[in-house]
Amino acid sequence: MVFRKHFEKMKYKNEMVLTDREVDYSLFGASYFEEWGKFWSENGIDHGMRIGLLLNRNQCMMPLLLSLEDMVCDIHFLNQSLESQYVRENRGRFHCLLTDEAVECPEAVWHKEFHFMGVPFHLYGFAGDTVRGPEGGKRYFYYTSGSTGEPKACGAGEENIYWEGLAMMEGLELQKSDRILSLVPCSHKFGQSVVCIAAALVGCKVMYLNGIQTPAGIMKYMQQEKYDAVVLPPMYLELLCGDSAMPVQNCRYICGGAPLGEKAKGSGRKIINVYGSTETGVIAIRSMDKGKYYAGKAVREVEVRCGTQFDTLENRNTYRIEVRSPYTYGGHEKGEYVPTGDYGWLQGDDIYVCGREDNIINVNGMKVAAAEIEHVLLRHPAVTEARVVKECEDGREYAHGYIVGDGSGGLDVEEVFRFCMEHLQPYKVPKKMDVVDKFHYTEMGKRTRI
Repeated sequence: MVFRKHFEKMKYKNEMVLTDREVDYSLFGASYFEEWGKFWSENGIDHGMRIGLLLNRNQCMMPLLLSLEDMVCDIHFLNQSLESQYVRENRGRFHCLLTDEAVECPEAVWHKEFHFMGVPFHLYGFAGDTVRGPEGGKRYFYYTSGSTGEPKACGAGEENIYWEGLAMMEGLELQKSDRILSLVPCSHKFGQSVVCIAAALVGCKVMYLNGIQTPAGIMKYMQQEKYDAVVLPPMYLELLCGDSAMPVQNCRYICGGAPLGEKAKGSGRKIINVYGSTETGVIAIRSMDKGKYYAGKAVREVEVRCGTQFDTLENRNTYRIEVRSPYTYGGHEKGEYVPTGDYGWLQGDDIYVCGREDNIINVNGMKVAAAEIEHVLLRHPAVTEARVVKECEDGREYAHGYIVGDGSGGLDVEEVFRFCMEHLQPYKVPKKMDVVDKFHYTEMGKRTRI
């Protein structure tokens, strides 16, 4: 199988050290392929079956599961909050569910509890015919969305995942001597690429912190130990950059999944931002700032082009962004470019992304970018967060702004409207504006729907 073939080239020892969820990948070896293959055989999991994974507390076990013998056909990574609903609606998509803590699963007809390397696991089996995978023995991995947490139909093959991890390893300049602190969920493709595959390929150490963390808790880990890199969602990065005790020296902060906030941009820390999506995989890595729309340079073997013209923004033509790479499932296999759903422009090797196509609002025949309005709202001194969404009334689209104040009580909606009139063309000014206490975010730091 793909992972075993590539990892065995690294000639690691046949053992691994697990200490308080820290994985030493320099000790990653073939014994784990054998142990997991033996486990599946003993539990009656036959070649071609599909499984769902729900790993909440022990993300460090994810690389071992990725390195299974080819007993299992497809793997679905499940979001904890949607697991029961997903099982009910998609029961026919997999044969069993593996979790690291007991869950409510009334659909299961049998349940086994066991320990592997000291970690408790639960295996739930379902009735009915065994679900078989596609012809040719290919295995695919399915993910939940980083934006909504909803399961996606998007799948990635083992080769796609391997090549993306290799690109991350090189683009992020990971070293065998690195110690990495990870706050990203490994069930998300970005986290999996960096702290599972890339880390295993280079042979470094990773400390996994699972679930939602407080800034104080993160700082405690960072102050106790020296880490060469911290992998985290932009939401955490923005919170931490407001803390003067946050380490600066020789530490890289690697994030992906959402644009950087203002505190992070002005923090003076070495921040590396990864641009891409679950569907396309990694597209670009940005390690320097070249303007508010800069997304970075394309990583190895990724081809980026401008599609049809989309709009004009700040007197510049923008285009639909399309990519083709070994990390993109679907289009790459057909040799096609895949639309990212973003719009922007190319300037030499540099990629600039303005926003999502589905965040464009048609106001009386004029295109308005929600991102442009949000940038203006965030320039208001009393606004700390802003979200602009498209709404419709009597068949006509309009912009609706939602803003969060700084807590000083000085946020006046009428004054914010006047501010927008001064800095935007009249048709771009939101028709409605509401003040909200806070926005809700996914684990990857993306705002959920209002």
